[in-house]
Amino acid sequence: MSEKESLVKYFLSGGFGGICTVIAGHPLDTIKVRLQTMPVPGPNQAALYCGTADCAKKTIAKEGIRGLYKGMGAPLCGVAPIFAISFYGFGLGKQLWYFYNCYNGTWGKDKVSATNTTW
Repeated sequence: MSEKESLVKYFLSGGFGGICTVIAGHPLDTIKVRLQTMPVPGPNQAALYCGTADCAKKTIAKEGIRGLYKGMGAPLCGVAPIFAISFYGFGLGKQLWYFYNCYNGTWGKDKVSATNTTW
């Protein structure tokens, strides 16, 4: 790990990854919620949706593609910061591990690997 790696890069990368996760997964979550909350049909009534693909098709036909992304603001506000902080913590841990092992640690200049038989 180079000493020039910035923790800001990790933080921003995590935030961007969180946003991408929500954008990719939210349509399926919307479909899942609609299937779970659809009304129970009466004795001689058909179900509102016949499955996942039918729910997606009807949602897009009725509301457009934006219908799949309804309510995405709350997950974005929660997931993006969580991923950003997680990536920041990972980067900080890598830096601490690197500096401990290279400068202050008992291993010093020794390279530790899975094939090291001294442990």
